Amino acid sequence: MKKLGKILTGIVWFIFICIIGLLAILSIFKTAFIAEGETVTFNSGHWYIHIVVLAVLIFIMKIHIKIQTGKHEAGKEAETQKAHPQKLLKDGMFWAVIIAVNACISVIWILATRMYPAADQETLVNIAADMRSGVYSAWQPGGYMFLYPFQNGILLMIYAISCIFTGNTYLAAQFVNIPFCILGIIASSMCVYKLFKSKNLMRITAILMTLWLPFAMYNTFIYGTVPGFALMMSAYWITLSYFEKRDVWKIVAASLLAALSVILKSNYSIMLIALIILIAMDIIRRCNIRSIAFVIMLVVTLAAGKYTCNGITEHITGTDTPEGVPKIAWAAMGISGDYGWWDGYNIYIYGVNNYDSELAKKGSWERIDLCIEQFVKKPLSFVRFFAGKIVSEWCEPTFQSVSIQNSRSSSIEQCRFVKSFMRDEGIISHIYRFILDIFQTLVYTGTFAWLWYGRKNITFEQMILGICLIGGFLFHIVWEAKGQYTMVYFLLIIPYAVEGWRRLTLHNNNAIIKKLRQ
Repeated sequence: MKKLGKILTGIVWFIFICIIGLLAILSIFKTAFIAEGETVTFNSGHWYIHIVVLAVLIFIMKIHIKIQTGKHEAGKEAETQKAHPQKLLKDGMFWAVIIAVNACISVIWILATRMYPAADQETLVNIAADMRSGVYSAWQPGGYMFLYPFQNGILLMIYAISCIFTGNTYLAAQFVNIPFCILGIIASSMCVYKLFKSKNLMRITAILMTLWLPFAMYNTFIYGTVPGFALMMSAYWITLSYFEKRDVWKIVAASLLAALSVILKSNYSIMLIALIILIAMDIIRRCNIRSIAFVIMLVVTLAAGKYTCNGITEHITGTDTPEGVPKIAWAAMGISGDYGWWDGYNIYIYGVNNYDSELAKKGSWERIDLCIEQFVKKPLSFVRFFAGKIVSEWCEPTFQSVSIQNSRSSSIEQCRFVKSFMRDEGIISHIYRFILDIFQTLVYTGTFAWLWYGRKNITFEQMILGICLIGGFLFHIVWEAKGQYTMVYFLLIIPYAVEGWRRLTLHNNNAIIKKLRQ
């Protein structure tokens, strides 16, 4: 069993480093830009600036590590003599600052923009208002919930918020996202500590996640992205804790949180599968009966949760849960059109076939077959299409944190700073994109360095956040393209990048010392 575990770890490592290597190269030489209306354009990027920044960062980290190495021995004895209450106080102050900074950034942005929801968000808020008035037209043929019944979870959440805050549901929902955003950062950082046993890495991860503005800006996005991430990362945190003591309550808690995450946002099914893979590896290594029960519990809880959610909606509306647009229609849309971005094909194929799922599936498969046939005839078009799709999803440094907002109207007259930030041609917007573009390259290259220099001692468990990215990458190769889908996976690999840059610098320092000794 141990040998099988090593083989599986090696396979995951190889797939992960191939994907990250590709993304690192693409991020240096290509940058995507998503304009209003999700129009995709590409820039060659200032690759030489990226190279210079990488070199400067290596130089700075070398100096920093030399200084820290000198201080380490001097402070080692003092560190061991610190009182335990002082450590707790220090940790408490750190998390208080993280919470305060994140809350301030989020509150200021929400109040400074006061943006009304648009597109799917607006539709869901309006449907929640209709539900309070006893209007259920959205479940009639052609209606939004008739087409997308998997949105029942986020709709019920918005409906609950609207029952409490009847006046400004959209604004209340944005503020509800803030504690989830904070929880997502804390849970992710705690997972990093469980995986690497390093408080420094945990703290740096929390700081970078807090200061990486795209995540905080998603608090204005009422679509389940932020709460779904927080709940799923909490499930991961509890699962990693479960491996230490095997408590039954942790199985129940993790299963409930993971199920709620997927119910709110179906995209987190990918992270749920990764969680099941993590537990399956534990079963392979230890043949633990409780871990087998854990997997069963995850599946059963999700099924029961979806059934309950649909049952509540049916009780309120008096209508059965419809079948909805066949999932294959998203795949047909994902390998065609403008690099697989939304073009309405899924709605079209379902409507043109009079909402007959079987006929819609047949039409979708026919489109897929046609696309494959064209790719076979013109291999270069295949390369261009999927290279463009990958860049548009993974090398757009803002991950749509701007484009999801600049097309929305506001209830106030926004200040000049916000306008400059939101407009594609704004000076602040250009600075924001440039900084994030550099940061994106640093994260991809740092993650590659971690994988390369740690190839002999990286554990399967440590790669679990990377397994999430692998799943997201492979899934969105064929699914509808959107930066908002891939944003959370980028967030997850930030700790890998931090550790990677540390290892890269240490490796170079050690190599220099060896040469001097020779």
